[in-house]
Amino acid sequence: MCCLKYEEEAYQELASITPKIGAYVKTPEGKGVVVDSNLLSGSLSVRLDDHPDAAAHHFSRNEVEVLHKNRRENPEESAPKAHAKEPAKKADKPASDKEPQKQQRRSSRRK
Repeated sequence: MCCLKYEEEAYQELASITPKIGAYVKTPEGKGVVVDSNLLSGSLSVRLDDHPDAAAHHFSRNEVEVLHKNRRENPEESAPKAHAKEPAKKADKPASDKEPQKQQRRSSRRK
């Protein structure tokens, strides 16, 4: 059991220093998002912003700097986008006006 405890501690240490999948990082080739990682080897696959359709680039965890833990936290992307003006809502008729009409229809069906 002592070796398992050591492995757990080593794993936790590696996990704490390795950027998580989805982290927004700065690499020698530009900024991007971590799409895969290997804790034991320390290798990361990063999809770069400049080439989103290209294959992920590979880096060592020592070559990257975490800018945001989650891509959604990127300040450039979290800014609210301007929306077109919403059309004015139609005024609903009060419920009391609708009720007599329903009752009239029901009574005419029964006859």
